[in-house]
Amino acid sequence: MHLMARALEESFHKTISLALTDRVPGCHYIAAPPKTVAKMISNISQRHAAQKRPRPAHNVDCLRCMVNYVNASQLLEGFSQVQNTFQILHVTNGYADWCVAACVCACALVRTCT
Repeated sequence: MHLMARALEESFHKTISLALTDRVPGCHYIAAPPKTVAKMISNISQRHAAQKRPRPAHNVDCLRCMVNYVNASQLLEGFSQVQNTFQILHVTNGYADWCVAACVCACALVRTCT
């Protein structure tokens, strides 16, 4: 998984950066390094131990980034642009109970074929 993440890292960051910074004025994109091998192994042995094999397939957030927005409408536009560029497979939002907009979320993304 780590080797695959390293191979896709440049393309991922370029694609998502262009999807956001070119289309959502004022947002700030920050690339992050792929998840480490130690973290992936830890997740497989702890968080994904009881899940269906192949367990590495549950390690879906190997490539990451951070995007800062000025306001909520920018965040919603950014999320819309991500949906236009990637197929969102899963969203984790620990604030869903009290937050109407997806203020903090981790998305598992797949590039759409266009």
